[in-house]
Amino acid sequence: MKAQSTATFVCAAALIAAFWLYPAAGNESYDRAESFYAQSRFDEAIAELTDSLAYDPYDSRAYFLRANAYYNKADFTHALEDLDAGLSLMPECAQAYYNRAVVYYSSQEYDRAWEDVLRASSMGYVLDPIFIEQLKEDSGRER
Repeated sequence: MKAQSTATFVCAAALIAAFWLYPAAGNESYDRAESFYAQSRFDEAIAELTDSLAYDPYDSRAYFLRANAYYNKADFTHALEDLDAGLSLMPECAQAYYNRAVVYYSSQEYDRAWEDVLRASSMGYVLDPIFIEQLKEDSGRER
């Protein structure tokens, strides 16, 4: 059974920082995407976020939110692509590394999950102990 905390993940710090550093003034697609996401309408959220990224391809918050939507649809390949893109824009986002670890875990790529868990932890991110125990059990590793 997967840890409860893996159901949803968002890099809140990155979203807040990105909003203040790169406000998406006039980007209504992102606003609609947030609304669709909050309603668990992930296909519509993904479509709006794709439009949003066409408007501003440097908006890490859009990549992170779209990764979350893909994750919730169990589309781990696209979730990883968006997490990678978001991290290329905001590499200091510890939670994004943790989120990517969750996706790797869900894809049964346990070694990669451990790499990102350790990276997030080294950046000061507080790890979910339930997730870590599940990763230990399923990977057969302690770290």
